[in-house]
Amino acid sequence: MLRSIKLSLRTRELDCFDYATSTNPPILHRKETFLPPGHALMAKFARLTQQEEKHGLLDETATIGTREGWERRLAERGFTVRGHRLVRRRGEKGEEVEPRN
Repeated sequence: MLRSIKLSLRTRELDCFDYATSTNPPILHRKETFLPPGHALMAKFARLTQQEEKHGLLDETATIGTREGWERRLAERGFTVRGHRLVRRRGEKGEEVEPRN
């Protein structure tokens, strides 16, 4: 996520946050839930979410809200994300990396 806007309906205050230069910006999970029905990217985003859920990557959400936390979770479970695909990490010799416990 590069930017976010927070609007308080009670106070009518608007806060803008810019994460473009952050080394640890927030990560937006379950992107399909932010799209209108029928959006062209709905299936792509939903497929990634289903893969992440299948492998328990979205459990315990308190620790995966930032890039560092998300990358740590992926590494612990032996995965990486390429584009909008979840793939098993490979070692130096091309072998699958075992999840860390």
